[in-house]
Amino acid sequence: MCMCFTTTHLFAAVAKFKSDDEERFKAAFIYNFAKFTTWPEASLTKDSSLVLCIAGSSESKYRLSRLSGKLIKGHPLIIKSLNNGLPADKCHMLYIEKSAKNKLKRLLELTRNKAILTISDIPSFSTRGGIIQFYRKQGQTHLIINIDVARESHLEISSRLLILGKVINNEVRP
Repeated sequence: MCMCFTTTHLFAAVAKFKSDDEERFKAAFIYNFAKFTTWPEASLTKDSSLVLCIAGSSESKYRLSRLSGKLIKGHPLIIKSLNNGLPADKCHMLYIEKSAKNKLKRLLELTRNKAILTISDIPSFSTRGGIIQFYRKQGQTHLIINIDVARESHLEISSRLLILGKVINNEVRP
């Protein structure tokens, strides 16, 4: 299954997504978030892998494992679980499941100002210091992107991704 989308296809996927394919949708979008994000050279060197970490149930690790080994800007994608004691600062991307909601504050503190793209569907995630939040409204899934947190994390998010979501600035609440 190719998870490559043009901006038009990404927009259509956001607009028409239904809940029965939620996990495949999220996996495709997480893959594309990586394609449309630039990490600083010190964080993602030429020969390094791109590490996607998952906080929460092992179910998402299993579902996202099909992305393992795919190349993103020349970097092989590796999927790891934070449940195995891996420190969050070893990640380039961190998907925080709803099952890890009780750890959200701590995870966001650990990733703050670090080159880690944080992603979740936990309500208020983007206003609490997360970068990309999935949310459902009227049966459709949408994105909120906290551009200020991304900048503080030294991440550059392509305008091709920004046009797909609601972009917020300086709205972080503890």
